[in-house]
Amino acid sequence: MRTNSSKQTHVWTHGYNYGNPTNRMWKLLTGELGDFEGLVPKDSPIESQNRLPSDLGIGLTDVALVPGSDASELSLRVMLSWRASLYARLRDHVRRVSDANYGGPKICAFTGKKQFTSLFESPPSKVIPFGRLPDDVPLPPGWPFEDRSQVQVWVLPSSSGRAAMTHEQRFTPYKQLAEEVARLRSLR
Repeated sequence: MRTNSSKQTHVWTHGYNYGNPTNRMWKLLTGELGDFEGLVPKDSPIESQNRLPSDLGIGLTDVALVPGSDASELSLRVMLSWRASLYARLRDHVRRVSDANYGGPKICAFTGKKQFTSLFESPPSKVIPFGRLPDDVPLPPGWPFEDRSQVQVWVLPSSSGRAAMTHEQRFTPYKQLAEEVARLRSLR
């Protein structure tokens, strides 16, 4: 895996997930790419992302906490080696927010199909759609949130320009996720 390019280490030097200026994630989260009501307010600068858990109940993490951004350069063996660490971080998060009377997470979303399917020893034979994962698509072995009625699993398109798709194909699942988050917030 190459980790020395400035694009791949940008997040490590600036401290923000998806912080490279060429990455579309922040525009997808704010709804700017697609002109919809995003998960975060449109006027939010990327620097506000470290306040998202306390301000909006949204947390960001990666499958692995290492420099590098090109998933195509990572083997299944390497991705699987990070599964236990990801699950441990997710379980720790649940303990933290439950202890703080926030309740557990309602949604866990992956950006990129490879990031989700890499949690399986052999990827599911069923086609993984973008959006909310249908109940007939299996969850990865050891998945920490097995009750789908409690925690929805979403698979979103990559925000990277390397992922070839139209703007509409890219933003539509993010718009659907933002609508679902708004719906869940209205139930509180």
